[in-house]
Amino acid sequence: MSDHLVRAACLSKINHPLIIQDLPLAPIAADELRVRILYAGINFYEAMILNGTYPSIPSPNHCLGGECLGEVIGKGSKVLDFKRGDKVVTLAQSGYGTSGTFATEANIKAIYAFKAPIEVPPDLMAALPMAYFTAWLLAHTRVKIQKRMTVLIHSAAGGVGMALINVLRACAWESLTIIGTCSGQSKAKLLKQKGVDLAIDTTESSWKKIVKQQYRTGVDVIFDANGANYWDDNLECLKQHIGQICSYGAYSGPITDPQLVTKLRKKNLTLSGFLMWPLIENRSLSEDVFRNLFCLLQQDKIRPQIDKIFPLDQINKAFDHLRSRKSIGKILIQM
Repeated sequence: MSDHLVRAACLSKINHPLIIQDLPLAPIAADELRVRILYAGINFYEAMILNGTYPSIPSPNHCLGGECLGEVIGKGSKVLDFKRGDKVVTLAQSGYGTSGTFATEANIKAIYAFKAPIEVPPDLMAALPMAYFTAWLLAHTRVKIQKRMTVLIHSAAGGVGMALINVLRACAWESLTIIGTCSGQSKAKLLKQKGVDLAIDTTESSWKKIVKQQYRTGVDVIFDANGANYWDDNLECLKQHIGQICSYGAYSGPITDPQLVTKLRKKNLTLSGFLMWPLIENRSLSEDVFRNLFCLLQQDKIRPQIDKIFPLDQINKAFDHLRSRKSIGKILIQM
């Protein structure tokens, strides 16, 4: 297939809006799929790319985006497991593994594509990949969840937070108590509807104060994507000897505490970390995760929460909405 132009949202420079333009799409490489994008998901790490705070920044004029639902319209010579017309979801990273999914078409390395069940509504399928892949692995591999535990999820109304609630309830750990922090009463109300036992609006109350008042011995597990700002408070709210905390993001900055190990040892706590990008290189692991997620989705045991869908030409408004922290669940771009 010869080079041709696609409509795409491209990085111009740091702290500037994405530019919508016609961009040449290179021929399909041997290990790639050519995908017509139906929906693309936006994520907070891409907002960090735009403001220059993410560790790796694609070069200027690069189309961003790595998560999508699309239809295969071409494939390279080494790709054997896909055919034209297949619906696929992707887990590629902006600037790596794809020409960029904030576009009408994209070239995507086949290792990062997974066949999607056709009976699932396309917007729900598009909202699944990154948030639910992360949530599944957080719940099943980074901590040890047991019945009757108390689990605290920070930013619980975000994409991963909502997915975590959904996965924890779908997998039916007996008598699990879930606490969720969020910003705003509308979010707190929805969290209660989604199965959270205690929803804390951080704009009105101190989450640490409420947790310590209601769970005097502490909570068993904390999932945190905030990072530095919550670090000491998180440790203070964990149970002695058995508390577990999983750090899977650093929205407020990385944890650089030189006393980190000392503080963990003092209470005999367990800290685990999570980064998705190395894990998606493991094809068998990724396929197993999606096999489980697709099964739960088809059984209607999980249902991704969609906040809002924007057209491609309003992608900068979509990122403004993400940064406002008013979104509840996933924000999608529809092509």
